[in-house]
Amino acid sequence: MRKITLNDFAVMTPSYQQYSFDYVLNSLQKIGIRNIDFWGGIPHYCRFDYSDSEAAAFLKELRKKAEDMGMKFVIYTPETLAYPYSIADPNSRTVQRTIDFFRMSMDDALTLGTDRLFINTGTGLRDLPKEQSMDICITTGDVDSSASVSGIAAIKTTTGDIRVENCNASALDLSVSTGQVTVS
Repeated sequence: MRKITLNDFAVMTPSYQQYSFDYVLNSLQKIGIRNIDFWGGIPHYCRFDYSDSEAAAFLKELRKKAEDMGMKFVIYTPETLAYPYSIADPNSRTVQRTIDFFRMSMDDALTLGTDRLFINTGTGLRDLPKEQSMDICITTGDVDSSASVSGIAAIKTTTGDIRVENCNASALDLSVSTGQVTVS
């Protein structure tokens, strides 16, 4: 059995949400961490603060800073647990917004140099029975959308389930609280 080293670990950055990104990098370097699970949340990055080209330029800057210090982004975790994202929401506009955000997040992951994206489906409304939220997530047939990014995956929500096509098993990590995931 191979010995586990610090090179096998990644640190997720929301623990540093009250620090600058330079502080994050310096802190990780001090403790010998080279792999970053980058959380897309304020103050380090909020996708909606940038146009597509501005986002790409900003993320390339972050990537260069990390690489200059011997680090790399191994996974990107966009903020999806807070409002306004959820595939389990009864409002189809919220579901569509979530899918659109996932598409942008895939672009962001590739710009950071990783083909790994960690996403959550969100939760249903707290005052609805869990079964009803699960049904919303599974039967969102009126939202016939797809998000496709070369190098990561295609996410389709034609049935409310998440289907990941044309990728290898390590290309996309999914955390699912409702619905089903199929990887092919």
